[in-house]
Amino acid sequence: MLLNTAQRKAFENSLKIIAAPEYEAACFIPHHYFRYYDASGKEVGDVAVCFCCDGVAASGSNVLKPSSGAILSADYRKVKALVAALGEPTDVLCD
Repeated sequence: MLLNTAQRKAFENSLKIIAAPEYEAACFIPHHYFRYYDASGKEVGDVAVCFCCDGVAASGSNVLKPSSGAILSADYRKVKALVAALGEPTDVLCD
């Protein structure tokens, strides 16, 4: 499913780099992926989201690469709302 420009911008604006917490959830088994493609259709990166542990990871972008002592995070409430608006569940295999 393709995001429109407004959806893509809302998603990207929800991503942020924050100081790493003292403890992190260990599950990080993402079930939602936002993939990026170049003009020829080749995948160039992705953002994986785990709503079970509120974890996020990205590949293919140095902009989203956190420095030492930091992690990539998101406004999970906004990302959940976007995913739900797309008709997709956000509680996939969460215990």
